[in-house]
Amino acid sequence: MLLSCIGLCPTLKWGPVDCEDQCSDGCVAGCDIYNGVCLYGCTARKWGAYCNLTCSPNCIDGDCHKDNGTCVSGCSSGFQGYNCQECAPRKWGDKCEKSCSPHCFNSHCNNETGECIYGCKKGYKRPFCEEVPQCPIQTWGSKNCENKCSDGCVFGCDAYDGACLHGCKDGKWGKYCNRTCSPNCKQGKCEKYNGSCVSGCLPGFQGYKCKECKRNTWGANCKTKCSANCVRKTCKHTNGECTHGCVPGYEAPLCTKECSQGTYGKKCSMECSVNCKQRNKCHHVTGVCKDGCLPGLWPPLCDLPCGKKTWGRDCDFKCSDHCLYQEGCYGREGACVGGCGPGYRRLKCTKVCRPKTWGYDCENLCSPKCINKEKCNAINGTCVGGCTAGFRPPDCVEVCRKGTWGINCNNVCDQHCPKGICDRISGACIQGADIKKELLDMLMTVMLLEQL
Repeated sequence: MLLSCIGLCPTLKWGPVDCEDQCSDGCVAGCDIYNGVCLYGCTARKWGAYCNLTCSPNCIDGDCHKDNGTCVSGCSSGFQGYNCQECAPRKWGDKCEKSCSPHCFNSHCNNETGECIYGCKKGYKRPFCEEVPQCPIQTWGSKNCENKCSDGCVFGCDAYDGACLHGCKDGKWGKYCNRTCSPNCKQGKCEKYNGSCVSGCLPGFQGYKCKECKRNTWGANCKTKCSANCVRKTCKHTNGECTHGCVPGYEAPLCTKECSQGTYGKKCSMECSVNCKQRNKCHHVTGVCKDGCLPGLWPPLCDLPCGKKTWGRDCDFKCSDHCLYQEGCYGREGACVGGCGPGYRRLKCTKVCRPKTWGYDCENLCSPKCINKEKCNAINGTCVGGCTAGFRPPDCVEVCRKGTWGINCNNVCDQHCPKGICDRISGACIQGADIKKELLDMLMTVMLLEQL
């Protein structure tokens, strides 16, 4: 059975389970066995339901009311409040033992620091309203004016604490004008109280203290970004010059302008080809000719001639298949290098021979003995319709052989003709002098062929 349940806890013990808790040392003659509340009041300088709170040391005689802790006989000198924890008016300090300066306005001061709350009477100096010493100009100090005013002060300083009274000289700031304005302020001037630049910052700096631009920005108030054409995208914060130069195709130092006409590539050091169709006009990065090449040159840089089988602008055209020996053509105009093969003419060898001509460059004439108005094959000179009477194919230049006659020499002389000879045109047998004449004509034909 629990002891507390039958009211049998020993003296100065309490608790709902086996009276395991101790009554407060501040209780007089024990406490309630169920809740530990002191039954017969508190000992001296203790208060509260459990008599475990201590009276303020600032109570007279150190005694206080047992229910609320208020000092029974009032507060010791310099203290006030229901528990005597506050300094009395015109007192301050850890023990409220110090008096506020008699020169505080309304005689009130901060009870922790002693600083005059409402300022000082005329002729006295904050924060404690001490008497202002009379020091010579440019000196200060509460004892013997032993300190010199800062060189940054304009015409003297406060004799009590050395603060500059009439502002700072240009380039200085702070209460004592002993701090230097940022060298990045325009005109070197800054606000006297916080050092912010009065007229803004020099190019390349920003903020009220004019610190250097952040990465990749430059210029007035750092509002300009480094050119995207800077290598690594970095530039000088003051003037925007690319730190590591330009990517190919752009001019230093800012890398915002393309290479000037006629140049391209890294540092714009390469020249456009003179073979560009628009002379010296090419892409500023790659050097590719903007409007293609002059005839006879390969794109894109126009620095190589067309291949053996091509010609013209950008080498877009094929040489004629009729160039002599397939040696190709000149790249600029397409003229065949060795002239034309049989049956073709002109520089490019794209036109067939005119009527009555044939052979290489059409330099040969068709035989006048061709049937069909002297037409012949343009390549080999063969008469298209055969030969007139007395001449034999294929080119109708040679007369009929002995013993033949007629068109294409297709007929044989009559066997009864003397020596088998007949007129090559009519086939009539030839006798005597006529035979000699026929033989002479044949000889002249052979000689003519040899000359050709």
